[in-house]
This record gives sequence, C-alpha cells and structure tokens, in this order.
Amino acid sequence: METTLRTAVKASLVAVALSAMITSVMAGEESTSDDVKNAMGVKQSIRKVESLKKLPSGAFALVKADNEKTYLISENGRFAIENPVIYDTWNLSKITTVESADNVDKLDLNKIGFNGTDIAYYSYGTKGKPEVTVFVDPRCPHCTAVTRQIPALKDKYSFKIIPIPVLGEESGRIVKNMHCANNQAEALNSIFASKYTNLPMAQQDCNIEKLTKTIVASSLLGIKGVPFTVMPNNRTVPGRIEDLSVQIEKNLK
Repeated sequence: METTLRTAVKASLVAVALSAMITSVMAGEESTSDDVKNAMGVKQSIRKVESLKKLPSGAFALVKADNEKTYLISENGRFAIENPVIYDTWNLSKITTVESADNVDKLDLNKIGFNGTDIAYYSYGTKGKPEVTVFVDPRCPHCTAVTRQIPALKDKYSFKIIPIPVLGEESGRIVKNMHCANNQAEALNSIFASKYTNLPMAQQDCNIEKLTKTIVASSLLGIKGVPFTVMPNNRTVPGRIEDLSVQIEKNLK
C-alpha cells in the first residue's frame, strides 16, 4: 500500500510539473518551424499522464501519455524522448513501455557480480532457504526496525546483512569496527541489538579492502538510502519494512 501510494504521489507531482510547463509558453513565441511544432505537440501529448515508472537512476521516468505514446522524461520535465528503446544491461531486458519496465525494480546481485567473495557481509539464518539481502547503516533507526525482525525468521530464510556507512563519519567508524572485530558473532549481534559501544576500536593493520569494495559497489548500485532490501525474487524494497515476514512472503521466487 505504501509503495502504491508513493508511486501515485510521484506520478501526480510529475503531472503537475509537466502541466505547469505546458501552460507557461513564452510570450511572443512566433516561430513556426517544424521542430517547434513538434516540441509543442509533445507538450500537449504529455499534458495528461496515464501511468508512470521512475527509473532507478532517479534522473528519468517513463511516462505513458493520453495519446497512448510512451516518453522518457527528464526529472524536471524539460527533455522528452518519444517511443524510447531502453536496454537494461543488468536484468538483460528490453524496455519500450511503462508496463515492460516493471522489472527495473529487480536486482540480481549474483548476475551483476555482487557476490559473497567480493563483499563484506554477515550471513544469518538457514542455508539453502530463500535469500534476503539487507543493506543497513548502524545508526539508522529504520534499519534497526528491520534487523530486529530477522532472528525470529532465521529458520525460514537465509539472510545477508550488509552494513554500509551512509549516515556520516560516525557510521563509518562503527562499520569499520564491526568489520575488524575479532569476534564477528558479537559484531552481528550488535546489529540486532543496535548497540555498538562494546565493539573494540579497529586496529590500524586491519585489512579493509573488502569493506571498501562493498561501499563503492553499493554506491554504484545506486543505494542512496537505507534500509535497502533485496527480496528472494530480486525485487528491491527501499525504506522501512514494518512486517518483514509478510513482505518476504509476497516476494518469494
């Protein structure tokens, strides 16, 4: 429901922005060139947005207009590409309509090389069960709301918990202390308890190469906020999850 509401709000905001631009045609515009006529035609076409799908990059959205055509619209509504052909090189799919963009919210971490040998993560739960990956920041209360639900689900699912510092320098210090801790079980428990004061300070000779790769790769994946959860069917769920069990059940393979 929350995701549907957010999508509706985004669609409404884009529609309002586009409508405002359409009605604010510059006074004195007298050019009758074909390019101007075509641009004005596109403006009129996207006056009413029937459906919208925001792409994960955040800079563009696919819009189905009231003339049944599809446009790739820039975030501020200035640029519009009519009948675009987009290739999702991560999901290996072709996108030409709002409907065909449904899978852009899926992220197969193994397919794009983001696997356990290259990243710093904590494994928890039952091996072989449906896998859930959760990116968290140790100082994020919404992340704590998600991670505290995980122990009760350990027999049903397998979890990868990936701490990344998105909330500043203090988060970076905690994540480094966790990564460098001799007792990794204690470091994992600190996530569930959301208490990190007992973790020893990271030693200078601690190898943080894998942690650094994880942070860089997370940024390249476009993870700008946490919690960020990848479900068993590869569907991504950004933000707080009130009932993790229900959300996982909805997104099983």
